[in-house]
Amino acid sequence: MQTLEHSVFDTLNVTIAGVDGSIRAPQPVISVLNRVLAHARRPASSPPGLACIEVLSDEVAWRINGGSEDSRKILSARSALPQVAGAIVSSLIADVASAAGLNVARAAVIERDGYAVAFVGDDWESCITLAAHLHVRGWHLLGGDYALIDLPTLNVLGARKLLYVTLSCVDDLPLTYLRAVEDSPWYSTMHDIAFYAVDPALAVPRECAWAEFGRLRAVLRLDGHVSEYPSLERAAQFTIGQGIRSDDLERAGVTVAEIKLGDFVTTCDLLERWLTAQLAG
Repeated sequence: MQTLEHSVFDTLNVTIAGVDGSIRAPQPVISVLNRVLAHARRPASSPPGLACIEVLSDEVAWRINGGSEDSRKILSARSALPQVAGAIVSSLIADVASAAGLNVARAAVIERDGYAVAFVGDDWESCITLAAHLHVRGWHLLGGDYALIDLPTLNVLGARKLLYVTLSCVDDLPLTYLRAVEDSPWYSTMHDIAFYAVDPALAVPRECAWAEFGRLRAVLRLDGHVSEYPSLERAAQFTIGQGIRSDDLERAGVTVAEIKLGDFVTTCDLLERWLTAQLAG
């Protein structure tokens, strides 16, 4: 099988959740990853990491190879480079979690005063949008795509990846995020999905953008329910990530609720009042 012109490889070394990782990939992919992971910690030296990802390509597919089963992926050769980069980060996160004994859940996670709040559910655009609104209100980001959870302590560790924001939710972002979007690269996929790779540090002061960890205090589920006025309701039992049950989280002291959305500003007003009471409790 003929190999595409990606014969020049490079390596990116990063530290996520205290685990050193390395990614070896064609230079065009490393160039995108350098931006996507611009805020990720870098190891003090460059020894072989515990999480090692290798990326190969030909005229049929991109092949992502890691150490764990969840980190091995195949993408179409027609995939946009930021899509490939996103899949590589997902693979890296899987290997980091395997090395550190962490559980991974798809979630947008914010932190304040040492406590973390995770937005989960099928309405992913609303998860990102709510996290962005609270971010500019003084919360910090722990992650826009993944929650790395240490179940014995319920600590969520940060994964500093740029936010992938689709065109469908851009108009609902807070004003400072709109300015960040204007300074962010725009991409489209072969399925006509358009998105921006947004740097949260362009929306808030850089030193306030990220948190390192926070103890999980609340998990809020969004599944597209919209009403005239926002509300928080008891959620039916559900599972996030690698078999983490909501009722188990509740027994461990984590508050679990379902959000019915109003407009985003009003919803965030409600959330801030509710979360302030939860954190004080």
